[in-house]
Amino acid sequence: MEAIIEQYKTWLLANSRAKNTIDAYITNIKVFIQQTAISSPQSITSEIVNSYIALLKTKHSQATCNQHLSAIKNFLDFNNILIRVPKAKIPQKKEVKITTPDEFNKIVLPMVEREFTNAIKAKAVLAFLYYTGLRVEDASRVTRSQFDLENNMLLANISKQNMEKKILIPSELKDILIRYFASEAEQINAFNMTLFMMENLFTKLRWMLPELKLHPHKFRKSCATNAYRLGMSLENIQQMLGHKSIETTQIYVQPQTFDEIKDKYLTLEKAKLTKQRRIK
Repeated sequence: MEAIIEQYKTWLLANSRAKNTIDAYITNIKVFIQQTAISSPQSITSEIVNSYIALLKTKHSQATCNQHLSAIKNFLDFNNILIRVPKAKIPQKKEVKITTPDEFNKIVLPMVEREFTNAIKAKAVLAFLYYTGLRVEDASRVTRSQFDLENNMLLANISKQNMEKKILIPSELKDILIRYFASEAEQINAFNMTLFMMENLFTKLRWMLPELKLHPHKFRKSCATNAYRLGMSLENIQQMLGHKSIETTQIYVQPQTFDEIKDKYLTLEKAKLTKQRRIK
């Protein structure tokens, strides 16, 4: 089976699967083979797959089960095996907790300014992740040559999709980047921070600001929600984040609360009444 798994890996590469996806599929297939004790791909049956997925559901989340199921389906396709397998179920949508712009600008950045030795570097990394929505592993590979700050743009390598992507650099972020880049020459990457160092920023901030529960992926969700509330469509946000499915993007976007909707409605109503009085 080891030889078949290696051939499967080569097949995934030939079909332009991202490295992270390939690694996950290979791991999942090895677990599947070990748990079901199959001797060859041809011995896989619908009953075996159904029983295996049913067992996974007793121990893991729906998202994890979907990942295993996707790996199995691809493995069956590679081996030209046509059998019925369970359909992937969309995980139940959970309320997305985000870091609001007020929290980021009035709590997080001031804390960094007070507590961090090299505050401008830490602020640059945090603002970069908050405003671009990039995954932290992709951010750790960005170099300054990929930035075009004159045109508010970055050409980033997205590992999960194995592609290059244009990323918008908002003005708030641009100002911080210009100040940081002027303060320190590039050495390891654009921010002179390894992946571990970037993640360690959040570890320190979680200790300083436990109520905010800061995490790199929370910033990615915050970026999506902020863009949606500014009026960007879900389709554009999907493209911005690099999601294959718009259903995934919907999970990232936190709907407005009743109070936020009420405030927005009353503001619009007040503006309309003011305009009507001026016309009269």
